[in-house]
Amino acid sequence: MGAFIRQFWPYLLGAAILHGALVVFLVINLDRGVLVIDDGGPPEAIEATVVDEQLVEQELQRIQDAEARRLQEIEEGRRAAEQAAAQRAEEEQRLQALQRQRAQETQQAAERQRVEQQRIERLAREREAAEQAAAEAQRRREAEAARQREEEAARRRAEAERQAREERERRELAQRQVWLNEYAGAIRASVERSWIRPDNWPAGAECTVRVSQIPGGEVVEVRITRSCGSPTLDRSVEDAVLRASPLPRPPDPSVFSREIEFTFRPGN
Repeated sequence: MGAFIRQFWPYLLGAAILHGALVVFLVINLDRGVLVIDDGGPPEAIEATVVDEQLVEQELQRIQDAEARRLQEIEEGRRAAEQAAAQRAEEEQRLQALQRQRAQETQQAAERQRVEQQRIERLAREREAAEQAAAEAQRRREAEAARQREEEAARRRAEAERQAREERERRELAQRQVWLNEYAGAIRASVERSWIRPDNWPAGAECTVRVSQIPGGEVVEVRITRSCGSPTLDRSVEDAVLRASPLPRPPDPSVFSREIEFTFRPGN
């Protein structure tokens, strides 16, 4: 109502002034004479016109009805304006709600798109990580297979080398044993050739002799480590070793030894 008064106060003020002026005019002229002053002569009395009160009331009623209709039109215009304003506000609210809904839907769609993009990126990272892990596992398997092959090849080479070394050592040992047998046989033969058989040498007698020599075969010491049966027999063998000095050279320098022990068993 306050908004209506502020909007239409000029019209209301004009209607009130007009209505007041009309009332004052009618009241002044009711049951009175009107005095007219004339400077040219003595005043004359003018008869007052009697105004019909019913006509005044009708005129007032007409003015009031017209003013009421005008106020009603103004009120209807105000209501229409308020209704239009309400409709505009409602439409504005509806538009704002639609805009908010669209903005929310747009935001939700953007959020779904962001989540989907994150999911796609996560899947891509997981797939890349899985591929890298598979490639790394394949590389490790290949490296392990290569290492195992290398180890197997190295083991086979080591085994072949070991067998070759053992075979070489076996051959060397066999050859050395041949040389030792030849060396010992040559020494026994040399000693037997130098031996003077005692008359009391029993059949089948034997003894063990240990000989110390220097390079070149010179005998420096002779000991009987297992007696031939008597000191006389032992001395005969010792004398034979000394007479055989220098002893025969070994077939190979590797079998030379400063200490030689052999069994003296002369043939009968």
